[in-house]
Amino acid sequence: MGLYESVEEIPPDFFNDLLATDIKINDPIVKAILSSRLLTHNSLENNILTKVAQTKPNNVRVLVYQAVFSINRISQIQYQTEIPQALLISCYNALLVLQRFCSSVVTKWHTWPSPSTMSSTVPTVLFDSSITILGHPQIQNATESTLQGHIRLEIFSTILMYLLSPNQEIYETYPNHHFYALNMSNPLPIINIVLNIKKYSSNFARICLILCSTGLGFCNSWSELLSDFHFSSIFPIFDSLLTAPTESQLSLSNSQNPGIYLELFALFYQILLLPYDIFESLPKGRQFVVSVLLPLQQFNEKNSLTYFHSLALSTLVLLTSDPALSASLNEPFTGTFACKSSVHRGTYADLLVEIITNTTGSDLSRTAPLLPAVACIIHNISAHVKSFSFFTSNRLFIFLNQLIESGDRQAPKLVQIVIDGINQIISEQFENNTTILMFVVKNQNTFKILKQKGLNVKYILDFIAAFKHKVKQNGIVKLGTDEAEKILKSMSPKQFMDGYEPPGPRGHVFTGEMAELWTDWMRTLAMRGDSKNSMKVE
Repeated sequence: MGLYESVEEIPPDFFNDLLATDIKINDPIVKAILSSRLLTHNSLENNILTKVAQTKPNNVRVLVYQAVFSINRISQIQYQTEIPQALLISCYNALLVLQRFCSSVVTKWHTWPSPSTMSSTVPTVLFDSSITILGHPQIQNATESTLQGHIRLEIFSTILMYLLSPNQEIYETYPNHHFYALNMSNPLPIINIVLNIKKYSSNFARICLILCSTGLGFCNSWSELLSDFHFSSIFPIFDSLLTAPTESQLSLSNSQNPGIYLELFALFYQILLLPYDIFESLPKGRQFVVSVLLPLQQFNEKNSLTYFHSLALSTLVLLTSDPALSASLNEPFTGTFACKSSVHRGTYADLLVEIITNTTGSDLSRTAPLLPAVACIIHNISAHVKSFSFFTSNRLFIFLNQLIESGDRQAPKLVQIVIDGINQIISEQFENNTTILMFVVKNQNTFKILKQKGLNVKYILDFIAAFKHKVKQNGIVKLGTDEAEKILKSMSPKQFMDGYEPPGPRGHVFTGEMAELWTDWMRTLAMRGDSKNSMKVE
C-alpha cells in the first residue's frame, strides 16, 4: 500500500455471511474477515454487525475467540524475527473486531471456557499477548503512520476500552476482571514506551499515559516493576508539567487538541505514590509544587469541583511529605502565576497556603472531600516554614475556624491535624514565626473551647500561658508588635514543649474515594480527544 494511501472501505455486505450462517472456530468466513484485507473502524460500524451481535451471539463469540488466537499467535514470534505482513494484517483486524464487539462480551467473556491452546482466561491471554507484541522492535520502534504503528495504537486502545468499560463487576481486589488480566501481564513494554513518550504524537501519548496510570493504580506487578527504576530516569517525562497549561489542555470536554497535560499529571501522581526519595531525585521540586498550584487555581476559577481538585491536593500531600522539599518552600516566589485572580507575593509556602485555601473556599460543606488533604498539607509544611506572612497566618486561622464551626463529621479529626501543625511551628520554627505565634495568642479563647471539646491543645495553651506570664513579668500594659517580638525572642520552646515528640509528615495512600473514582477519571480523560484517525499506512 502506498505512502499515506487511505484504506479502501469494505462494503457492509462483506459481513452478510455472519448473519446468515452459524460459524465455528477456523471457519473460512472468520479467516476472510481477519485476513483478506485491512478493516477500518468505519467499515465495522454497520447495521449488519449490529444485527449479528443481537441475533448471533455465538458467531460473535467465535469471531472474538479467533481474534484472540490471532493476536496470541503473533505474540509467540521471537523478537529477533520479523512479523510477516499477513500476520500484521490479521493482528490489526483482530484488534478492531475486539473493539467493535466489546460491549457484547466485556462483562462475561472472562467466564468463557478457555480452549486447550490458552492457559488462562480469554481476556488475560489477550492482554498478555498484546503487551508482549508491544515489546517487539518492529512494533515498538515503528513510525505512527505505518501498519505497525497503527497496531501499537490499537493495542493500547483495545486494552483501555475493556478496562474502562462501565458496569463491570468487581473481581477479587480489582475494579473488574480486566485489571486482574492487566496485573498478570508484564508491563515492561508499556513502561518503555512511556519513558520515551516525548517522541510520539499527543494522540498516542495520551492513551499510553492513561493506560500506565491505570495500571499503576491497581496492579502490584506494575508498581513493583517501576519501583526498580531510579526516579531520575523517569522524571524527565514530566518536564512539560512545568510549562503553564493552556485552556484546551485543561478542558474536560472533547477537544480537537487536548494535549497530554492532564494525562501526564495523573501519571505524575501515581509515580509519586511509589517509594522514591522524591526531593533527591526530583530537580526543581518547588517548581513542581507551583505546577500543581497553577492548574488547581485555574480549576478553582471555573467555580466547579472536579476530580482534578482531589488529584492536585493529593499530589501536594505527597510532595510536601518530603521534609527537604517542604523546607525549600521558604524561598521567595518571584515567578509568574498566570491566573485571573491576583496572588499575594511571598514565599512558595505563602503561595501554597493561599491556593489550597482558595480551593476550600468559604463553604466547607461544598468542598468537604478536599478538607483532609488541605489539613495534611498544612501539617506537613508547618515543621519547616520559618516565617508565615500575616496574610498566610490569617488564612490558616480562617481555615481552622471554618473547620471548628463546620458540622462535618470529619471536622474534629481535621482540627486536631491543624493543631498538630501549630504544635510543630511552636516546637520547630519558633524563632522567626512571630506573626503566626501572635495569631495563636490572640485566639486563646478558641483553644480553650477546643480543650473543652476534648481536643489535645496542651502545648498551645502552655505556650500561651508562658507568653502571658512573660508579658506580666515585664510589666507591659499595651502589647504592640515590637514588644511581642521581644517577648518571643526571650522565650524558648523548651519552656512549654517538654515531652513533645514531632509526629512527622502525613502521607497519602491511594484508597477510598480516590481509588473508587480513578477509573471514572481515566474514562473522562480518554474521552477528551479522538484517537481514531482514518487509517492511513505506509
